[in-house]
Amino acid sequence: MLHRQLIAATACLLGCVACGPGTGTEGVEVGPLQGRFYVSDEFSPSGHMGDGENPGFITADIGENCKARAPGVGGACYRFTYQPDLRFGADMWAGVYWVYPSNDWGTRPGRTLIPPYKRVRFKAAAELRPDPSNPETRETPRVSFLVGGIGSNPADPQPYSDETIGHAQAIKNAYLTTEWQDIEIDLTSVVPATPFQMISGFCWTVNYQPGVPTAQSPPTVIYLDDIVWDPE
Repeated sequence: MLHRQLIAATACLLGCVACGPGTGTEGVEVGPLQGRFYVSDEFSPSGHMGDGENPGFITADIGENCKARAPGVGGACYRFTYQPDLRFGADMWAGVYWVYPSNDWGTRPGRTLIPPYKRVRFKAAAELRPDPSNPETRETPRVSFLVGGIGSNPADPQPYSDETIGHAQAIKNAYLTTEWQDIEIDLTSVVPATPFQMISGFCWTVNYQPGVPTAQSPPTVIYLDDIVWDPE
């Protein structure tokens, strides 16, 4: 089990991996990536964290049950449903890393990228979560989106990591509504100017706060689409 850290707005979150869909390239020699690409084509959303480490607390629908897609989008559309773990000692947060190869947390090298890369852009939305058992729960979930972070903990024994500058992460926080938002993660101070390897291509995390969930607490439902690494 890998060392785990909690990602908040400014911290890294690493967790045990849960089995998930592969990229279709496991065991196949692949070349470096250069230019614009969709994350869903190259990385697998197989790194479930927090409450999601245990089966049943994160459900992922890929290409199904998504919101109506905006014109001109590409790649896969995702719907993630996070039901907080009500058991004593649960994490009360969850998240998912897209990794290459599938289920990799640093035991294998990531995908080689040839710069420049300036941003990761995507569309995000959510379902409102009114909670009659806890009036302090905000209806619009606050979600952290990030790139990087795998292998950033010096105590992690794994031999490979995201080759960002100084093991830095690029983070963007947003309150999601029922309408698609266009969101960007700025990479200009994080990724090198020379070829580098990335295990993680994208990540989201959310805390089920404030307050402690009850049996009446609604799930957090997040929609993501058109996740692109962009050199422009």
